[in-house]
Amino acid sequence: MAVQASSSTPITSRAATLPEVVRWRGEHQSAETAFIFLADGEADEQRLTYAELSRRAAAIAAALIDAGARGRRALLVYDSGLDYITALYGCFYAGVVAVPVYPPDPFRVDRTLPRLQAIVNDAGASCLLATAETLRWAKPLFASLPGLALSLATDELTAETAAGLSLAGLPKPQPDQPALLQYTSGSTGV
Repeated sequence: MAVQASSSTPITSRAATLPEVVRWRGEHQSAETAFIFLADGEADEQRLTYAELSRRAAAIAAALIDAGARGRRALLVYDSGLDYITALYGCFYAGVVAVPVYPPDPFRVDRTLPRLQAIVNDAGASCLLATAETLRWAKPLFASLPGLALSLATDELTAETAAGLSLAGLPKPQPDQPALLQYTSGSTGV
């Protein structure tokens, strides 16, 4: 994954947080590339513009806020890619602490499910964000994880989801509050 940081237009001094920067770029540098994901590591490119990132993050944020998740922790169950990035920024927009994890391995459930449960318990996650495809095949597995009251298929959210969301009215991140909890394989040994 690579970040393209081009800037012929300076970001205003009022953009102090990541959501403000992405929103500003979505408005003023809408067609510029925000992220490039190389699916095969070399050539299979998937691109995300600043306008797309801002729109998709706002839709995810609106769904999280509507569900009462602001201030809570959400499990982000994604493989590497642009869906993960938009979910992460959606959490940033909504004031939700992101807890990224890889999807469980359906062939090694006895090993991956206890690891997920340990993360849910330790992080206090109450929401789960994933693609619709991941939720379809893994929903029975996720149902066995107590504590997760909400599941969202983020790739099915549309611009209409964010219609009433005022990004200007979102809470500003506080320097003493976490935005992301990253677990390593060594920290979740079960």
